[in-house]
Formats: sequence, structure tokens, C-alpha cells
Amino acid sequence: MRAKNVVVTGVTGGVGEAVARKLMDDGSYKVFATCRSKKQVKALESNRLCHHAILADLADEQCGGQLLDALDKLSLPRLHGVVLCAGVTTPKALEFSTDEEIKRMYQINLFSNISIIRKTIPLLRKSKGRIVWVGSTAGSVVMPLLGAYSGSKHAVEATVDTLRQELDPWKIPVSLVIPAAIKTPMSENLAAEALEAGRELEGPLASKYESLYRIHSKLIGAGAKVGVTPERVAEDIYRALTERSPKTRYFCGIQPTLLSKVIANLPDRMQDKLYTNDLVDH
Repeated sequence: MRAKNVVVTGVTGGVGEAVARKLMDDGSYKVFATCRSKKQVKALESNRLCHHAILADLADEQCGGQLLDALDKLSLPRLHGVVLCAGVTTPKALEFSTDEEIKRMYQINLFSNISIIRKTIPLLRKSKGRIVWVGSTAGSVVMPLLGAYSGSKHAVEATVDTLRQELDPWKIPVSLVIPAAIKTPMSENLAAEALEAGRELEGPLASKYESLYRIHSKLIGAGAKVGVTPERVAEDIYRALTERSPKTRYFCGIQPTLLSKVIANLPDRMQDKLYTNDLVDH
């Protein structure tokens, strides 16, 4: 039986690594993993996380073209799937964020993924392949200090819906996998970073912003303890790749269901108070 070719981004850790391992263990897939450096290319291939590691940095506007050039050199005739796991976030108030920081987050979380999809659609069309994109509850429920991240994830949701409608005539399913908190060292590091960033603030704005950073740190820290594992998210991604009729959205566990379907539908002011109650002047 011919192996099914799948491109996976974000394989150097977290969900992307878990997906790559699952597909490699399955034995019926040929995994093509994107990465940022030649060092990572060697590491991915030596650790058997993929069959081919491809140098295509999602921070680079040309990443879609880089990926397609590499696939052309490998004479890849078709693709069964494209799995988009790469993403970045940094807890920071929009007031203090630089243009470069915001652009980088949108580039990695959104624009480069769109570029990859646009370049690979012809290969997917040949085999009626599938697109699976890892989103976030931040795409429907926002919280302070994640403005750029939430904005990019809101855009991901809209992009996935549009792609699903546009590619339906060719029977190319497009699924969004939505986790909330994920148990990874990165989540724990983000909680510590937020707390430290709040403590370092100075000037007249420091006290109120520091409260936001403290609340954010607690929420991220709690989420890291009760969240799902990367392997649990990989299970839903695998289902999206293999089920006869894949869902348009996969909610990974109770958390994203509660956040996306309950809290997201609360009145705006009520949602605001979840994070800002102790910032009100007394």
C-alpha cells in the first residue's frame, strides 16, 4: 500500500511533535516536517520524527515557496494532508507591544500558514487531501495580554471557514482542532514570564497593569496543570485526517467546549469582569 504524504508544521515540540510521532508510528504515512534551521533538519531526521525535514521558516514570508520548492525536488505527486501546528505567543499588553512583535506573531500564526495552504492546494486536489489547522480557544474568547495572539487566532477561524467553503467543490475537508490549555513546558514558562514581566513594570501605569499580568499568570499556570496533553490533541488531529466524514471543528476536552460555547456567549461586560474586577478604582 502506498504511503500517504502529509506535511506537518511545528514538529520541533508540543503538538506538532506528538502528531509526527503518531503518524510515524502508524506506518501508513510519509511525514514531511518543516523547521527553521539546518540543525533542526538533522535533529528531526535523526530522531525519526519525519521521513523528510524541510527548511521552511514560518517567520519568513517566503516559507510557502520554500516548502513547495522542496516538495518539487522530492517529486511529490500528491498530498493526503497538511497539518498546521506551528504557533507562537508572548503575554504582553498591546500598549507595550512593538510593531515587529505583532507582525511576527501574525506571520507565524496566520500568514505563513495561508501561504503553505495556497502552495499545496494543487497537490491536495489531486488526492482529495485534507487540511487540519490547530486553532485555540483564544480564537473565540479573549483575555488581556493576548491581544495579538487572539487576533491572529480569530483570523485563523475565519480563514478555516472560508477555505472549507471554497474547497468544498473538490471535496477537500478543512478541519479546525481547538485545544484550550496544553500541558507543555512552554505553558509553564509563559506563566512565569507573565508574572516576571508584571513585576518589572514601572511608572504610573505599573500597578493596574501588574494586576493584569498577575491574573494572566495564574490563569495560564492553572491551565497548564489541568489542560490536555499534546498527545490528546494529536488524537483529534489524527481523527481529522482519517475519519470518513471529518468534523469541521474538534474541541479537545471540556475546557474548549466551555470557553467557546459558554463563556464566549456571555455579555461582553460580563466577560470583561472575569479578568478586570480587581482593577476597578475603589
